[in-house]
Amino acid sequence: ALPAGAAATSDSAAEAFQRNAQDRAWGITSPELYAQLVPPRLIVMLLIISFFICKYYNDRCMSSPDGGMVSNPIHPPESSRMSFLSFLFGPFLNVFPVDVAEDVTLWEMPPS
Repeated sequence: ALPAGAAATSDSAAEAFQRNAQDRAWGITSPELYAQLVPPRLIVMLLIISFFICKYYNDRCMSSPDGGMVSNPIHPPESSRMSFLSFLFGPFLNVFPVDVAEDVTLWEMPPS
């Protein structure tokens, strides 16, 4: 008769063999390969960056006649003071906008 530890050892060796076989069963099309190559934090960071780039072009640019995107005219703020809520939520919501002097234009795209 085998000792009690011998049966457990053969089971664990069989389990180890199965895990090794599964680890080696990957191909160029397996999602596990790409999950190991591309860190999840990189994907999250690229999504956040993409969101803010799209938000910038959507909020601050307009289409030019040739089909490109150009900046809207730039106006100075009416005051040099900014509320904390405007600072905090400005990139996300337009709930606390900064008042600008519409009669003064600092920059405008020159006509082409």
